[in-house]
Amino acid sequence: FFFSSRRRHTRCSGVSWARRCVQETGNVATVLQKNEYNAFLNNAQASPMFTFPIKRKNGHFMLLAQHQPKSFLYSYLDDYKTKGGNANPMFILTFFDELLFSKGIVLVRGDVIDLSLIHI
Repeated sequence: FFFSSRRRHTRCSGVSWARRCVQETGNVATVLQKNEYNAFLNNAQASPMFTFPIKRKNGHFMLLAQHQPKSFLYSYLDDYKTKGGNANPMFILTFFDELLFSKGIVLVRGDVIDLSLIHI
């Protein structure tokens, strides 16, 4: 949903943000409207940790998402089971909410730490 190519950027600043962020390999970006961000934040506060499967050619793997203030850290569930809080994040989603009240938007940047994820 957040990084879909079908998602329309309705604000000029959002388009500029996304273009600038995705110039680097392993980065994704989008812009959330205030209502989208609030729904996302409410869900994150209700369930600060959750798991979900990611499909790949030969089955799937499980990710664990951990909500932190203004970000989500994504780790392999198996890594989290063995290392606990020392598990290495493989993807970090960061929310920049400085424009939330003045423009009604939140800039979102995703940084892929484990570049093998790009080829799933």
